[in-house]
Amino acid sequence: MDQKTDYARIFGEVKDERVLQLEQALLRIPSSSFQEGEIADFLAGWLSDLGCEVQMMHVVHPHLPDKKSRQPVARLR
Repeated sequence: MDQKTDYARIFGEVKDERVLQLEQALLRIPSSSFQEGEIADFLAGWLSDLGCEVQMMHVVHPHLPDKKSRQPVARLR
């Protein structure tokens, strides 16, 4: 498949209902700044289920070096 076909297939799967369900699920997870671990884990699993390769990126607070968090980074192969 070429890149245009891949993009068309991917964007064809984006549905309003699925986006709303994801947003609602994320809003149900309690979080605050640099304490988003549960959200990061949820998104990592969700992206992995879509077929993405997921890695966690560790993030250090810009003003509080002892405060750390992690964020998922996903690649679709």
